[in-house]
Amino acid sequence: MKKIFLYAGILVASFATVSCNEDFKDWEQPQSIPQGPDKDVVTAAANLLSNTIDYDATETSKVTLLTQSFITGVDAAQLVYSNLKINGVDIPCTSEYGNLIVALDDIKKACETFYHSKAHTTRLMECTVKASSLDDDGVAVPAQLTVDAATVDSFAFQFKTPELPAIAYEEAYYYVGGYNGWNLSEPTPMEKNEDGTFSVILDIGDSEWFCFAPQSAVDKQDWNGLLRATSNGDTSTSGFFNEDSSSGNSFQCEKGGTFKFTISPKDWSFSYAPVAEIALPQMMYIVGSFPASDGWSKFVPLSQAFSQDGFYYGVVYLPSGSEFKINQDAGWKGNDKGYGQLTVTDDAGAGLSSVDASNDAANIKVANGGWYNIIVKGKIANGALQYELITRKADVYIIGAALGGEWSLSDNGKFTAPDNEGAWTSPAFTGDGELRMFVDCGIDWWKTEFTIKTDGTLFYRNVDIPNNWAENVGADYSCQVSSGQKAYINFTFGIGRVE
Repeated sequence: MKKIFLYAGILVASFATVSCNEDFKDWEQPQSIPQGPDKDVVTAAANLLSNTIDYDATETSKVTLLTQSFITGVDAAQLVYSNLKINGVDIPCTSEYGNLIVALDDIKKACETFYHSKAHTTRLMECTVKASSLDDDGVAVPAQLTVDAATVDSFAFQFKTPELPAIAYEEAYYYVGGYNGWNLSEPTPMEKNEDGTFSVILDIGDSEWFCFAPQSAVDKQDWNGLLRATSNGDTSTSGFFNEDSSSGNSFQCEKGGTFKFTISPKDWSFSYAPVAEIALPQMMYIVGSFPASDGWSKFVPLSQAFSQDGFYYGVVYLPSGSEFKINQDAGWKGNDKGYGQLTVTDDAGAGLSSVDASNDAANIKVANGGWYNIIVKGKIANGALQYELITRKADVYIIGAALGGEWSLSDNGKFTAPDNEGAWTSPAFTGDGELRMFVDCGIDWWKTEFTIKTDGTLFYRNVDIPNNWAENVGADYSCQVSSGQKAYINFTFGIGRVE
């Protein structure tokens, strides 16, 4: 099993602003941090009790994830655990005799939340946790923890989800409700999608009550065989089906309109949304284990190309072995996309693959590390958003006055990429004036242009600029340069400078 570092404690970071003018501090120069008084350090070790937790085979309501093996330092006491996250979901935990205790149903909930599925299978559960020990004054002292003899900042285990007898995948499903007069003899068929889901777009009236029927229920005219709501009149627009198909509960859509209804029998889930409200997002994000995302904690924006809806791009450093997902939201709202939910075109040879071919929502893994231009193309088809993920060689250029007045893509204006997540360096400018830069995405350069603001942050063009940044956007967006200077761009932190 993968073993990686787990530290408990507080990370203090310093941030230095930079600018495109002469008044700045070199943000690449190491900064000194005042040191406080020395403190005792607690070191401890714990073992993963089991590599696999089987829900159906576990006879207790709580399970032990970690068992303390030793602790040294302040008061050499027992470990106390806090801030447990399982697959990014906050999970309550308790500490007993140095052991990390978690409710089995909380693990199940974290699994269902992260994977959006109740399918009976084995899932990877990745965990982070903080550990501490109490000093003589009862103050928690952060502990440096090792798990299974390797210092890690996370640990992982396999979770076998419970088997639900109600789940039985069939080849055809139907919509049954007020729309078709609750006619189980002639229900409304749903279209089977490539990912194994079924969907249908319907114009429904106000206060529409409905359920879904598998083929077997239609064949037998079995009203107890429908896929039903967890509570009668449930108005949730997404969630899981009731495990008791004989409950008699129905869903309710209170306000009518044109809706797309989608069910995933293998995941035991449903969703529906107004078709009229489906629109291409203004931004896309990439999140994962690469530097700019800081270990899945930051959603890195992919900018929308100016005047080209559904085209998003960003220069990102992806180390070998890193994993990521695409998301239309800057947060976990259920719209994240894994490898099997995207059309993947790996033109740059990043060696993209799924970490779990059996799960469409699984993370995307990178085999060949390096700098990439990550492009996402979105479209609306059959009442749903569909995305294509494209890797393109990352190429960045200067153009215009700083290139001696040359206004076409030229190797003379090409930036040099760093070996890792450091700064990109432009060629020396051959002219004076306003700096114009762009990321080459195979479309018009002005659609993917960016600038360095006077506060040192990068800004990607989202307005028409018939003349220049200074006149059409504002002086704060105009970076004035002189011949012989160079631009230094740090895409990881979204900052830049000129000198």
